[in-house]
Amino acid sequence: MLSLQYAWTYKKAGCPKLIKNKTTETLNNIEGNENPDFLNSYTTKGSVNGHEIDILRDTGATIDLVCAKYINPSSFSGENVWVKQPLSPELVCLPLAVVEISGNFGTVQTKAAVCGNHLNQHGRYLLGNKTAELIKGNLGYNFLPVEILNAVKQGLKSKRLEKKGE
Repeated sequence: MLSLQYAWTYKKAGCPKLIKNKTTETLNNIEGNENPDFLNSYTTKGSVNGHEIDILRDTGATIDLVCAKYINPSSFSGENVWVKQPLSPELVCLPLAVVEISGNFGTVQTKAAVCGNHLNQHGRYLLGNKTAELIKGNLGYNFLPVEILNAVKQGLKSKRLEKKGE
């Protein structure tokens, strides 16, 4: 019992309770960002189930995510999916619904995880990798830019070593 009390009262170096007389400074405020325009270059205009909406391509997501206000109750498939966010160890169970997505890429029908209306993300549909591959395969539309952003060429050092060894 004594060691348990000691563990609760021990403060590790760098603990915020030990740091005194230091001013705090905000480096990046993501949560309170009232201007969602910084995502405009990554979105495309489209519609989900007849509702006009911005479609945001999420390369880190396997499945699509849509807000419940864009879904008809009859669209729910009866299936659920467990979703894990990168910064949280907990899994969240979300229902799946059949959605029809339209845009400059054409029209496709797919399933999307449905989140609550409080997570609206400024009215964006998050398009995951599976639907992006479906659109790319069936309609030939690629959401990712065609130009190469970062190219790494290797092998130059080994060629130099081969020439020196000759």
